[in-house]
Amino acid sequence: MFGLWRIDERRRLARARYAFVFAQTQRRPWRKSIFAELTELAESDDDFGRESVTGAVRRALSEIGLDWPAVADADLASDTPDAASVDSDDEEMGPFPRSRAEIEADAARLRAAAAAEAAAERARAADESGADDGRDADVDGGRAPCADGDDRASDDGSDTEPDAESPDSTEARRAWDADVRRRCVAQVAEREAKLFARDDGGNFVLLKTAALWREIAEENPNGTQYASLRYWMRTCVFSLTADETGTALVALLCGCWWAAPAGRQLFQGIGVPSTCAACGVRSECLAVHLLLGKCGGEAACSCSEASEVRLRWEGKVDDLYTAHANSHPDEVAEYMTAPPRSLRRVALMIGRASGVELPWSLASELPRVFSRTWGPWSRLALARAARAAAG
Repeated sequence: MFGLWRIDERRRLARARYAFVFAQTQRRPWRKSIFAELTELAESDDDFGRESVTGAVRRALSEIGLDWPAVADADLASDTPDAASVDSDDEEMGPFPRSRAEIEADAARLRAAAAAEAAAERARAADESGADDGRDADVDGGRAPCADGDDRASDDGSDTEPDAESPDSTEARRAWDADVRRRCVAQVAEREAKLFARDDGGNFVLLKTAALWREIAEENPNGTQYASLRYWMRTCVFSLTADETGTALVALLCGCWWAAPAGRQLFQGIGVPSTCAACGVRSECLAVHLLLGKCGGEAACSCSEASEVRLRWEGKVDDLYTAHANSHPDEVAEYMTAPPRSLRRVALMIGRASGVELPWSLASELPRVFSRTWGPWSRLALARAARAAAG
């Protein structure tokens, strides 16, 4: 819902990346025979293919349309003159035993090489991805801020992935990782496109709850837009208090805020059309009906308590935009000219709307204003509803 990768998608990416490391073992004859046996078992034995790591990696490659990567010098026979040296640790670390000083010198050399390569990689990535606002500290620092394929910062791994800083990150491995990521990003984008598909009338087919989210997030965000959206969500929305007051905004964005749900509600195990928690009427868009008082030509929300909260919320939002009228006239004009009773206006009032770059002082404060006004009302109204249901 929030543009994040699912667990199975992250797992597929990690396994497909690992395929390169696993295939590298073929450079040593004894390990090459193990690789051949494991991959053959994964293909011929259904149980092994289903339960083994090799089988899982093979499935991941198949799902993104790849095969095991080719490895240079993987055809050395065990009886060739070079076989002994290739199948020995001396190839990488030199003859043993070695002194502590030699080991530390090698370690320092590898660390320096890794740091230099990582710096070069970050510089190259910065040139390719363009300027960044520097705020998205939680975007992975060990790789480029843009995912290969669609220029979006992908949420596809942990913040400590070692690919770009590992001393053995060769050009071949970087090319393999880039190809894997491109394919995985394409699959994620395809999944999201299906979720946000619309019918001929412009209505969402699968996710009615996506209407407000589509007013907030760009259809095809580039790397900077995606990183900015992710930072706003984590810093300004997910960081609110973890109770009924703070989670009201998160639930609203998901379309499952109990006071104005986008889908059907369960009543004694049966799905029934959703109604406004304040006045009890149905609406084409309950979020607009409750938050702005009326949706289209429908009847207005008749709850006086909700009306007081609404007026207080609108007043605080108006004051914030007015305070930025001189410094950011274009953004304030977007708010002033937005349709008075629309999800576009709701998006601007909670701090983010697609195509509008609100100043951070506005974007960060508006979610808190929503939480401080509608949050307490939501908590008290929910408590009253629970007491009434209990009899």
